[in-house]
Amino acid sequence: MKKNFLMITLCAILLSVSAVSYSSESEEVSGSYFTGYIGSASLSDSDWNSPASTGVTLNLSYDAGMALGAAIGYQLDVLRVEMELSHQKNNVTGVSFSGGSLDMSGDMSIVSLLANGYLDIINNTPITPFLSVGVGLAKVEGNDFFVPGIGIGSGSADDTVQAFQIGGGLGYEINETVTLYANYRYFGTSDVDFDGTRVSIGSHNFMVGARVNF
Repeated sequence: MKKNFLMITLCAILLSVSAVSYSSESEEVSGSYFTGYIGSASLSDSDWNSPASTGVTLNLSYDAGMALGAAIGYQLDVLRVEMELSHQKNNVTGVSFSGGSLDMSGDMSIVSLLANGYLDIINNTPITPFLSVGVGLAKVEGNDFFVPGIGIGSGSADDTVQAFQIGGGLGYEINETVTLYANYRYFGTSDVDFDGTRVSIGSHNFMVGARVNF
């Protein structure tokens, strides 16, 4: 509920701000573009709640992983819209619970398809701040979960759920065609269902990329 409220609030802010007229000496920019990025994905510890655990919540932790993606979009002055396909993967490092913790191996893989909207804050410099919001779907897959010493692995499971992301960053215009950028996003999904086990997903992602207008 809090995630949905945060996303709706940011959408309202973006729509409100987009009605404001930004002063700029540059001409209006419009046209299609392609963008690609790579970066670091820090998957937050996730709570695992299973009916078989009789009320005990497990908490899985992860190493920082890699995120990469590509999108095709259209720009009209200060607004941009795009469709983005992205992937991130994080290795599991351990599991904790009330009374203790254990080492654990495996990985969490996320493939998402999102529609993104951007607000570029145009000014008289080649550096352009921007805000972003996105909604769509994500396929979340857990692979090869294993607790050393116990000898029991849970195999793999996956689920497709609603996803969203919010963020912001800075773009640097190399020329009229190419823009380099760096940005932060918080990526989240509705709870994932792994064969009856409910799993929370949230990730802090930092990326660098390039956008090419054509």
